[in-house]
Amino acid sequence: LYDEASRTFTLIKTPDNDRKQIKKSISHIDLFPTLLELMQLPKPASFQGFSVFDNDDTRSVFIHNNAMIQQDALVYWPWKYMITNHPYTEQKLYNLETDPLEKNNLFQKKNEILNFMENRLNLISNLQLEYYKSPHYYMKYAPPRVY
Repeated sequence: LYDEASRTFTLIKTPDNDRKQIKKSISHIDLFPTLLELMQLPKPASFQGFSVFDNDDTRSVFIHNNAMIQQDALVYWPWKYMITNHPYTEQKLYNLETDPLEKNNLFQKKNEILNFMENRLNLISNLQLEYYKSPHYYMKYAPPRVY
């Protein structure tokens, strides 16, 4: 889940050709709500993402990988916390502003931010797992939306 593999360039041409550069963390799930806003259409409650034009610059982005390596990550700019659960256990913390290549693991050094990131990642992950494992929830309710 390093940035070189998970970061994606996105370019959207708006109807008014207004050039805006978004400098906050966004997720793929934010693209459709953004397009719907540009088309002035309502966003369904089932969409977990937010428009990139929302004023919230402090939203976190949850990333999950369950392939050969099972990992979760949380980006809360400028911090990125990653935890690997399989085939080994490892935790990493990076400051993407000062270390964009993710070479300097600060896991042992930043206790306050690490606690925040770890708690937030656990909250988001648990909400997603609880929601999607029960048809009672996803058949009746919209998915959890966590900032």
